[in-house]
Amino acid sequence: MKNSRLLLLVCLTALAGAQQLPRMVLPENYQLTLTPNFQTDKFGGDEIIRVRVAEPTSAITLNAAEISFEEATVTQNGATQKAQVSTDPKAETARLTLSQALAA
Repeated sequence: MKNSRLLLLVCLTALAGAQQLPRMVLPENYQLTLTPNFQTDKFGGDEIIRVRVAEPTSAITLNAAEISFEEATVTQNGATQKAQVSTDPKAETARLTLSQALAA
């Protein structure tokens, strides 16, 4: 019984580590507006995420399982820049890349 508990603990620890996002940008608040389409069982919407930038970075990684992006912008200190979005369906993440780094 001890061996199976240890194996389960090791597997869960490995999974948790694999899903850990970088800690350079930390979410503090989410504001969501959803528009469901009941005919297609899909939805559209807008999301605003207020974050704390722990260290300067020009990229933000988000959890993004089955999400498509039309546009992504990042605003800091009144300056807005358009982000280049690349998705990784296997990791279920999206990476927002900026032309200018965000200050901490």
